[in-house]
Amino acid sequence: MVESCINRQNEAKQAIKWLRPPPEIKAYCQDEWRTDYAMVKYCIEWQSQAKRNLGYKY
Repeated sequence: MVESCINRQNEAKQAIKWLRPPPEIKAYCQDEWRTDYAMVKYCIEWQSQAKRNLGYKY
């Protein structure tokens, strides 16, 4: 019971961490797309996923 609670907390922490993009990705996407906020969001998502696929942890 306690272990499952701890596991859920750890999963939630990891999910929250992935919601915060690294500053360099956020800056790149904002510079690239300016005020097209939908594209900025999309850019951040795919850039972040690409970094994770390459093994980066943040």
